[in-house]
Amino acid sequence: MENVLNEMSLKDKTLIQLREIEQFEFDQIAEIMEMTPVNVRVSLSRARKKLHEHMKKMLAQ
Repeated sequence: MENVLNEMSLKDKTLIQLREIEQFEFDQIAEIMEMTPVNVRVSLSRARKKLHEHMKKMLAQ
């Protein structure tokens, strides 16, 4: 999992870490990342999709 995260952009990796690992709320992430809560939700959704795709590729090898 760590290898997959290392292949992602810093923004995507940070969003996933703050939400999924550290369990921050969307408002807290928005403040930390200097984004709106709506942008956090959209960006996090995209980051999760990228993470899913990276993991599928890794498992297929």
